[in-house]
Amino acid sequence: MPTILVSAALILIVGAIVFGWIRNKKNGKSSCCSSCAGCSMAELCHKKKKDTE
Repeated sequence: MPTILVSAALILIVGAIVFGWIRNKKNGKSSCCSSCAGCSMAELCHKKKKDTE
């Protein structure tokens, strides 16, 4: 029985983390904690807007 309770608790925690990531992604928030100045993946996280001129 304790194994089932611990497993259920871990599944709930992981589910909450994944749900938070999805919610942040839909709201346009970054998944990283620091600025994008030194990030090699900055172009993929924040697509540049096309010039409309």
